[in-house]
Amino acid sequence: MLAKLSRSMEDDIGIENCRVFEPASGHAPFLIGAVRMLSALLPDRIAADRKARRQFIRSHISGCDRDAFSLEIARLSLTLADIPNPNGWKLDAVKDMYAGDYLAEKIAANSIIISNRPSRT
Repeated sequence: MLAKLSRSMEDDIGIENCRVFEPASGHAPFLIGAVRMLSALLPDRIAADRKARRQFIRSHISGCDRDAFSLEIARLSLTLADIPNPNGWKLDAVKDMYAGDYLAEKIAANSIIISNRPSRT
């Protein structure tokens, strides 16, 4: 599955246009996979420049969750997956992603949506 997604990211979407969003990201296991996959596929001109790589990855990966503790764990996990870069991950705290247009806008702004089925409790 990841190999197919990787080929699609390169061939169909194009790495520079590939934006990944994970609603209900929890501790961000899928976003960590996306960081690794995007990092491996970056063009040399971006991959060779640490600052450009960091900016690219941070601007192409996003997520949200309603649990503040989960978001802190997600930021920590993403930071550890992206060593030696410091924290700076912007993940949205959203009380109800189904309310209003939040989810529709995020889906429209991203080319890849990854998620487990979110639960409503």
